[in-house]
Amino acid sequence: MSRKIPDYNSFQMKVRPVTKKDVPQIIKLIGDIWAEYDCVLDTQGDDKYLLAPDDYFHSKDGEFWVAAERNEIVATVGALM
Repeated sequence: MSRKIPDYNSFQMKVRPVTKKDVPQIIKLIGDIWAEYDCVLDTQGDDKYLLAPDDYFHSKDGEFWVAAERNEIVATVGALM
């Protein structure tokens, strides 16, 4: 599967805390990346935390952010303390 490579020179990227409305884009982004390596994202099993990353990371004293360009999520980062 081939992803469109963004033109990073024209980015107006914003990094912000994740919201619940971001979940579908996050799952698609990570699922597409995993598919490039013949892996499957399992949101009903090991990767269930991605259905509510804000709740999961906050419950472990962590944070989860997204990087968005024109309202399209292009990256994520999570940190557990």
